[in-house]
Amino acid sequence: MADSQGYFSDGLSAARHRVGLKIGAHHLVISGEDGLALAIWAVADLRPLDTVPGEGLRLSCTKTPDAILTVTDPTAAAALLAATPSLRPKPGPGRRGLWGWAAASVLAVAGLVLALPALGTAVAKLVPRSWEDAWGDRVYAEASLLLAGPGAGECRDEPGRMYIERLVARLAATAGVEGLRLHVLRSDIPNAFALPGRHIVVLGGLLDKARSPNELAGVLAHEIAHVAKGHVTRQLVRDAGFKLVWTAAVGAGTPGSLAQSLLGLSYSREAEREADAAGIAILGKSGLRRDGLGHFLKRIAREQGDVPAVAAFLSTHPPTDERLRSLATSREGTDAASPDAWQAIRAICQETPSGAT
Repeated sequence: MADSQGYFSDGLSAARHRVGLKIGAHHLVISGEDGLALAIWAVADLRPLDTVPGEGLRLSCTKTPDAILTVTDPTAAAALLAATPSLRPKPGPGRRGLWGWAAASVLAVAGLVLALPALGTAVAKLVPRSWEDAWGDRVYAEASLLLAGPGAGECRDEPGRMYIERLVARLAATAGVEGLRLHVLRSDIPNAFALPGRHIVVLGGLLDKARSPNELAGVLAHEIAHVAKGHVTRQLVRDAGFKLVWTAAVGAGTPGSLAQSLLGLSYSREAEREADAAGIAILGKSGLRRDGLGHFLKRIAREQGDVPAVAAFLSTHPPTDERLRSLATSREGTDAASPDAWQAIRAICQETPSGAT
């Protein structure tokens, strides 16, 4: 396939594919990196999605409304707009009026956030999903460089990638979270975290540190619970205040500074307790063992003095005595992966991944 012209999410799994586009008079063909068609959308069925300045053209299709296509190539976006008049922006207020309205709205919201932090939850609920998605994409791109370094990128080795995507999709479906996007990055840091826009990031060091698939599943369920409960946007609105709202609204600011702020984010104790309880419930409803997160947190808490690297996880997931006592210890349920699948998952970031039979 030629250079990627965008990204495609089918709305059915956590996968997000780099794609090429072929724009015809009546149909848009969306092809994966192997050149095979992932979707064929009728031009007449295309619908624009909200976006923010600086982001690509985001589209859906009336026949598959949960799928999202983000066109990042300007030439392809221009061709689509030329071929599909319904995608062109509708006439609106003049530039002066638009900027005046945007500035007044953003300043009003930011003033409320700064003046009354308690309103962070209410304000977070008002953030449009398009803002959160676009901002999350931008921050993830920068965060991946900060964590893994140039050229490191995502771990996509099969079959481990397939197994962990299946596990995440199972947990996300139970949690009622649609369009979750999983990223596994090559990094020695043992950590995992959620980003705006339903991104879940797992660092390779976590796969090395976890001793069982149930420990990994416990961490994943906890992060998915943060997404389901809206903790990510809520905490960022509370912490970043004006900077967050202004950047989301008008595209100002640098992604790097926002990524740095986000990577240092710690949830409140209330949010961590809520994610613990919700994560355990997600595991239970999925038929999986619920004791993994407790085992993992207790072990790395003991190892903190001997293994400094675990501090990265503890700083963003502080395991207080109260939390550790409340985590499930029941062995009821099935393992999150078979022994062969677990070995394949742990080998995702290795040069030559081990296979699963």
